Amino acid sequence: MTKNHVLNRIKENYHGFTNSQKKIGSYIHANYRKVIYMTALELAKELDVSDATIIRFARSMGFSNFSQMRDAIRSEINIYDAPHERLSRSFEFEGNVDSLLLQAAKNDFSCHEHFYNNIDYALIDAAAEEIGAADTIHIVGIGTDMVVALFLEWYLTQMGFRTVCYTDGGFGFANKFSAVKSDDLVIMCCTPRHLKDEKRALKAARSKNARIVTLTTPRAVDIMALSDISLTVETRSNEFLNSYVTYMGLCNLILIRVLEKDKDRIVKKLEANSSIMNEFDLFD
Repeated sequence: MTKNHVLNRIKENYHGFTNSQKKIGSYIHANYRKVIYMTALELAKELDVSDATIIRFARSMGFSNFSQMRDAIRSEINIYDAPHERLSRSFEFEGNVDSLLLQAAKNDFSCHEHFYNNIDYALIDAAAEEIGAADTIHIVGIGTDMVVALFLEWYLTQMGFRTVCYTDGGFGFANKFSAVKSDDLVIMCCTPRHLKDEKRALKAARSKNARIVTLTTPRAVDIMALSDISLTVETRSNEFLNSYVTYMGLCNLILIRVLEKDKDRIVKKLEANSSIMNEFDLFD
């Protein structure tokens, strides 16, 4: 579990806390929306303890100070709150539409910059290996994650890979996904949060010994635990729109590595695709 899962960590470790830690932990867990706008001194005054006690609690949770822990809680609830709650909070604290627009652009740029400065090329290479070795590639992207799933499906199919794409949950998804075999690969796109259907699907895939690659956030530790390879991208969006700018950049790198590993066969497949397109006379 990462440091960002503060609320879960408080709940899981509560019985091992001292009395003062229980007092602080209980208040934070019950009032986290209020705590994310408080200073250590304000929280100490609210709980009738010293600010040093608040700082010691934050350090016991793995943070260097209270503000770092507070920011982690804010980041966590920004991901898991409902869209209308995130949007309302953004307007309340950003001031106006123009500042919200500017903040969204800065968030995207910051996440993109962080990703490209910290690319784990070994993981990208490993994901490309899994794609090349799979009999069938099952790509899951439910809800807005279909943007990523359909993008991957389009290009992998063009490259000649056998793919199946799932963009809806429920019974239909479960019925089709039951066809996953041990020599297949599941690519799960679940950003910035995951659904019960997605988690159940990964458990089913593991029970069949299928390989699993996930594209998710560093906070999705339970999803990562079910995966053979996890490629993560940080998100810092406070808006109701989920940004996929950096995820698409990650997909591009994976596809390029797949192409590099099997370029002769893929080029021939693309040439064949072009011939078929010409027969249909699709382009002006």
